[in-house]
Amino acid sequence: MMSVRDETVKRKGYVLRVYDRERTLCEFFRMRLQIGKDTALEVFKQYMAGKKNLQKLYEYADTPRIKRYWNPMWRLPCEQGGKY
Repeated sequence: MMSVRDETVKRKGYVLRVYDRERTLCEFFRMRLQIGKDTALEVFKQYMAGKKNLQKLYEYADTPRIKRYWNPMWRLPCEQGGKY
């Protein structure tokens, strides 16, 4: 699995971790039962419509907890010619 590169910033006395887009998307899928599968799917569609780094995304998603739900998602862009 790819090592997590995060940045910490301090705002109004709070220390916050900031992740890149790919890690954030994986976190949505990891938390899909709490936030809703529809929300995770919508975030995925928005990611695919914008600037993306699929290699980095796949490396982050290469965990058993995410991968079994992720594999069907990879087929969608391939079947639709890379478009949503």
